[in-house]
Amino acid sequence: MLRAVASGVASALIGATVLSPSGDTTGATDTTNILNAISAAGTAGGGYIRLAAGTWYRDDRQIDLVSNLRLEGSGIGVTVILSVASASANIFRALNPITNFSISHMTLNWQRSLKTVDLGQGDFNKNCIYLVASTNYEIANTELINANFHGLISDFSGSGANIHDNICSGNGNRGLHIHGDISTGAPVRNIISDNYLYQNGQKNNISMIVTGTASSGTNVINISHADALLLAAAFTSASSTGVALVTGGGLTASDLFSIVTATVL
Repeated sequence: MLRAVASGVASALIGATVLSPSGDTTGATDTTNILNAISAAGTAGGGYIRLAAGTWYRDDRQIDLVSNLRLEGSGIGVTVILSVASASANIFRALNPITNFSISHMTLNWQRSLKTVDLGQGDFNKNCIYLVASTNYEIANTELINANFHGLISDFSGSGANIHDNICSGNGNRGLHIHGDISTGAPVRNIISDNYLYQNGQKNNISMIVTGTASSGTNVINISHADALLLAAAFTSASSTGVALVTGGGLTASDLFSIVTATVL
């Protein structure tokens, strides 16, 4: 069961910088306001930004995230960020590793049906959210829809993710695409739970790729039972090994690819 994913109410506004949508359908005003608020939070060492209810328009500028950021809307379908027809880049991104941040309670709609871009473009662009080697973050109660490529991609050696209660649909490739590079010995501990994924471009709505060698107790990916049943491509490199601790009953190791060692909790 999703935990109030469709109508989750955002938290109290104590200490928040509250922004309101401008109504400027070019995306210039809304994008500038969000960029400025996040930049100020970065300068201050972190902050809490609340996007008020309404429709927000994002132009072709990518919105760079920062560490120690809490970015929160008023709910799925209530705070809606639309990528305008001329925009072909990621909505949110972190090109450099950041840590301790969250995105929650909003809809991110990339609107790929309006774009004239090649659906075969790579991971680095045209996603709702693109993260590089980011750690200790939460993506929750958020709708990630209609991206040209992925709803969310966490690339390279990301760890400490808590990705839960999201809706991912209509994306050209995958709803969630989570990488973890453990070749240096750094642990990968990501929790993916209670997400609703459907009608994404590839049948593997969730893809989790780990490079390097995982070992029990040090490198762990936790996948909820419901999400694990949706996995069609996990640990896709034959040279990789992984340990998946899968929560929930009724699942066996055969439900994942044979190169994954699955332990049912």
